[in-house]
Amino acid sequence: ATPRRTAVVPASEAEAVDPPARPSALAALDQGKAQTGLADLQRTRTAQLPETIEQSQISAVMSQSRAGVRACFERQLKRDNTLDRARLMLQFKIQRSGSTSDVKLDNEIKGTVLESCLTGLVRRWRFPEFTGDAIEVKYPLLFQKSM
Repeated sequence: ATPRRTAVVPASEAEAVDPPARPSALAALDQGKAQTGLADLQRTRTAQLPETIEQSQISAVMSQSRAGVRACFERQLKRDNTLDRARLMLQFKIQRSGSTSDVKLDNEIKGTVLESCLTGLVRRWRFPEFTGDAIEVKYPLLFQKSM
């Protein structure tokens, strides 16, 4: 068997040897098959997702963010060093996609560096995906100035 050689064909000659374009009806059928295949893949993936996520999974994401939460409090202390401690209620929803929404904190920190920092942090959290309804989370945050 002789090795097969590849030739570089100038563009004007390449157009002459390209196979004719597929009729639009066949192209539309192929497009429909591709979309059907994608829908099947998405259904299979969704069927494999759990109905909800476990409390331990929520705690794990929040635990991984402990340093970030603490850094937000430290940023607030740089603005207001009279703040010795703070007790806040953090509320948010975990959507099916694992993203967070409706992030809320107590009104007493409204408009502060602490509020904007924590809100931004929580919006970046990602939880495992699931198929059920959004999960409402209420989580107390306790901050204390280190000595």
